[in-house]
Amino acid sequence: MLYNMSTDYVTRNMTEVPIVEEYGLSLCEGDQPVTFLGFADDSTVVGKSREAAVHLTEMAIRLFKEIVLEVSPTKSKATVVENGVMSEVPLYLSSGAVIEATKKGEKVRYLGATVTDQLDFDQGKVIKQLTDQVDRLVHFAHLHADQKLSLLNQWLWPSIIYPLQTAPTNTIPKVFLQTVDKIVKSAVREILQLPSDTAEAFMYAPRKYRGLGLMRAI
Repeated sequence: MLYNMSTDYVTRNMTEVPIVEEYGLSLCEGDQPVTFLGFADDSTVVGKSREAAVHLTEMAIRLFKEIVLEVSPTKSKATVVENGVMSEVPLYLSSGAVIEATKKGEKVRYLGATVTDQLDFDQGKVIKQLTDQVDRLVHFAHLHADQKLSLLNQWLWPSIIYPLQTAPTNTIPKVFLQTVDKIVKSAVREILQLPSDTAEAFMYAPRKYRGLGLMRAI
């Protein structure tokens, strides 16, 4: 919170109307242009052109310096899209500093999303992460069965929803959703010691209808 309060000065200056109108990029037709985005200690400059991006970056560096915060160009990364095509040409600042551009095929992680030259969905990583978390939950001795089910629905399931939301739908194979469904059902059977032929309707039915109220992948 203290960091957000201190950087509010930067955000306000970077998003003033004259700056936005001259340098900002409209991400969707009809939307107001964007120049600056921030989440926790991550900040992103958005410009309508290479020149606009350089100007905004230098402006952000100066504003951060005014509140005694340093921006390291060597630790920064630029995603440069010109005429709809990714460019690997870096951003050159007037100070002589260089911000390297993302290379084609290079994977960049930002706010939980994996980006290459398009949004990427690493199904193997998501499955492994879910499997490990479910296994720890199932065998954790200090929780009752009902507590484990609540965590499964309220914590584990939502942890994979965000990667699904940020991935193009054509990159999510049906077999992935089927695998997730099997992992969850297997965990529930083990937690509650249910027989293997337990009806799926019982697992997915809302609790008000005496079901378990599990989220369904497919």
